[in-house]
Amino acid sequence: MASWPTYRTVVLDKRAQDFVDEHSVPGNRFEDQWHGIEWLICRKPEKGLPRHPQEPSKFLLLVVTGYDLAGTKEVWVLYSYDDSDVVVHAVTFAPNKPETDE
Repeated sequence: MASWPTYRTVVLDKRAQDFVDEHSVPGNRFEDQWHGIEWLICRKPEKGLPRHPQEPSKFLLLVVTGYDLAGTKEVWVLYSYDDSDVVVHAVTFAPNKPETDE
C-alpha cells in the first residue's frame, strides 16, 4: 500500500526572510532558485549536511550550486527540521572566489 508523502512547511527566521526578500527582485533568477530550494527541503530535508552527526535534523547546511548561464549564484542554506516544519535559520550567497592570473 502506498503512503502519502510528507511535505513539511518551510518557515524562515527573520534573518533568512530578510535575505530572501532583498534578493527576490524582478529580473533576477534568485526567486526561482529559492522556490526550487524550498521545494527540495520541504520534501527531502535530510539532503543537507548536519553540523553534529548525533543531531541529524538540527543545523544542516545545504549548498546549491549556481549556474552562470542561468544567472544564479551558489547559495548556502542553514536549517533545522522536524516532522512538520523546516526552519531556515540563514541564507547567503557563497563568497566570490578570487580571480587568478593563469
